[in-house]
Amino acid sequence: MWKLVEAELRRDALKYAREALFEYRIQVYQVLETICQYSEIARNSGLLALEEYCENAEEEDTPLASLWKDAVAAIVDGSGLEQLRQGIRLEQYSGYQLYLAYLYFLGACMIKNYPPKPDILLDRFRTLVPEEAQKDYDEDFRLLREMWQKEKQEMDETHMEENFSEFSRTKDYFHKLFYHMEEEGICCMMEEIDYLTLEKALSCADKKLRDRFRKNLPEKMRQEISYRWWTKEDYWNYYGCDIEERRKAMKRMICMAGGLWSRSLADDSGAMRLKLVWI
Repeated sequence: MWKLVEAELRRDALKYAREALFEYRIQVYQVLETICQYSEIARNSGLLALEEYCENAEEEDTPLASLWKDAVAAIVDGSGLEQLRQGIRLEQYSGYQLYLAYLYFLGACMIKNYPPKPDILLDRFRTLVPEEAQKDYDEDFRLLREMWQKEKQEMDETHMEENFSEFSRTKDYFHKLFYHMEEEGICCMMEEIDYLTLEKALSCADKKLRDRFRKNLPEKMRQEISYRWWTKEDYWNYYGCDIEERRKAMKRMICMAGGLWSRSLADDSGAMRLKLVWI
């Protein structure tokens, strides 16, 4: 039944596709850009972030802005898509506005199921463009795709710089902490830590610090981890692969060291099982 009523809305909207693309192209493109923008927000921050962004967004450049707000609410509310379709019918949109309304409805359905990348959205919407308008559509959105790719590259570079800065600070503290930990503390750490965390955390450590932990490993595990350090090291260092996971692994070891230090203070024997110098 759902597919049937959606097909009816699509059929009625496509009657006005030619009018929309040739006489109201700017409004059509504004709708498509809005849908792509919100899909990207949902991909990066989750569906719940859409409502907050929608409340603060400017409505001047958004055709049928009230309908799009309803569409965003329908995306966040799992049962809202049918209500959105009914709302479009009750408003009795006609002409190019019905075409715009269907674009919003289709965009909401796709974002709700799984927010696609802008390229995928534009390719899907291309199937709703009359054949004689597809050449102009491709050319217009080729420029927009290039602009999006440039913006994404700049954002990725900024994010990478921030991650690398945080990674460097964590790495410096990690080295200072475990260089000053006495041998007994290293042994306590080896009793608590899992080998995967150890492998990732020490993959960015220098040889001297690695050796402090490595000599406390079982022989077989020592050989396996040493081999993976050797084969992955150049790739990690030069291409920044897995930086965030390595940073999290170092932080887990730092937190674990703090927990062991706290427990040593409560030891009944009064002996300091773990001696640390906190920098």
